[in-house]
Parts: sequence; C-alpha cells; structure tokens
Amino acid sequence: MFPRVAVMIAVLVSAAACNTAPKLESMPDLAPRSATSMAQTKSFFYEQAVDRGQGAQLVTVASGLACVGNSREHAAGQRFAPTEPLLASILQQDFAKAGYRNVRSGDGSGTANASMAGADYRIVAVVMHSAMSVCYPNVNRNNWADGTGEATLTIEWQVFARGQSMPGYTTTQRGYATITSSTLGVNRSLWQLAFGRSVRGLLNDEGFVAFVSRP
Repeated sequence: MFPRVAVMIAVLVSAAACNTAPKLESMPDLAPRSATSMAQTKSFFYEQAVDRGQGAQLVTVASGLACVGNSREHAAGQRFAPTEPLLASILQQDFAKAGYRNVRSGDGSGTANASMAGADYRIVAVVMHSAMSVCYPNVNRNNWADGTGEATLTIEWQVFARGQSMPGYTTTQRGYATITSSTLGVNRSLWQLAFGRSVRGLLNDEGFVAFVSRP
C-alpha cells in the first residue's frame, strides 16, 4: 500500500515538474559605453520597432501555485507590441544616461517627420524573435492580472545616417528580463525590461559607438 502511494506521489511530482514553465536563456545586463565628445553633439531619431518575428513569437502561460498546465499561445494581448509608446521613452532615457544629448522619437506626425529628416542618425529596432514564459499563480481566485515570468527579445538594430535609405550599421542584441515577485501587468513589464536590455546592448556595442562618433 505505502509503496504504491509513494510511486503515485513520485509520478505526480514528476508530471508537475514536466509541466512547469520552460526556462529561457538568460543574459547579463550590459553597461552602456559613454558617448564620445563627437557623438554627444549628434542628433538621433528613434523611428519605431518593426516586428519581423511574428511567426516566432511564443508566449507560454502557466497557472497555479506550482505553475503547471502550460499552454503555448499566440495571444495578441500578451505578445510583444512594437508600437508600445513607452519603448521610445526607455530608449531615450538610456541614450541620455550614456551621454547622447539629442534623442527624439516619432509618432508619425508632421513635426516628428521633420525631426527625423533633420537628425544625424535614424534608429530602427527590428524584432527578429521574442519569447515569454509567464505564470499566474492566483487564477484560483480569478486573478489573471498578477504574475511572474521571464522574456527574451532578439533585436536587429539598424542605424541610418542622414539621407540614407540603407542602414550604415547593424548589430543584433538580445534582451532578457525576469520578474520573480507577482506583478500587475507582468507581460507588459517583461517586454519593456527586455527591450531596455537590448538598448543597453546597442549602447555597449563598439561598432555602434564608432559609427556615430565619425566626424
């Protein structure tokens, strides 16, 4: 009797372990390189993120205290949104911290287009792949808002010199984020944190610094 109970418990534990949310590959948060004196005088325009990884966007959802019962979804409400307004603010803040003084972004208005045309460099974030694994531990209380999880983004950063239709410099930078304490709107926060890490990867890139530091 007892051996059979022990076996059943082991099977249940094993099944729960198999159903827990899969771990994503983490990465360190890179420290941006400080802008050179030449780059500090340049103007930048962040146009917008472009999603070219729609088929690769994977959102894995788990629920309950053990984070079991995964379902792989492509739910529009949880996938990465390139048009998220806060992404531009995140990029501008990180560029400013690194010493780049004139960084603007656009919303498609005439004023924004004028700023883009006058900028020394135009920056586009091309999202090549994104993945998120999130858990909602309190679904038994009908709470699908608070959760934990992790996310990764792979972004190809394209940097255009003024008047150029082809990027003068490209680099691919990954972003990773994890939230271990139950957080309201966890999926949105994860995407923002992962995007910020990718931005700092761009700012850490030697080739980028050299490209925007040219006379």
